[in-house]
Amino acid sequence: MKVSARLDEARIEVFAGRTIKTLLDPGATGTRGLTLGVIIYEPGCIVEPHTHSDQEALYVLKGRGEARIGSETVELRPGTAVYMREGVVHSVVNPSTDPIEAVLIHAPTSTT
Repeated sequence: MKVSARLDEARIEVFAGRTIKTLLDPGATGTRGLTLGVIIYEPGCIVEPHTHSDQEALYVLKGRGEARIGSETVELRPGTAVYMREGVVHSVVNPSTDPIEAVLIHAPTSTT
């Protein structure tokens, strides 16, 4: 089983206004539901409100924007970490002219 990955080996998925580079996940490294990667929100990107059946966390490395998590609005800037519990409506907006780059983690609510 592979236990490590480098960014240049990441699986890349491109969505409207954002790119996800997945490093670790059940398919690549056999994690138990954990997914780790980097997400890039392009300038002007709007991720519409949505939910997940797992937990999600972001840690912002570069750029500035805004996340709405439930009823709370959080300023995204380098050094900011945010947590989205399963089932909580959340969204991201990048109104700036620079991309937002963040570490992205998805994890199951239970490992059993």
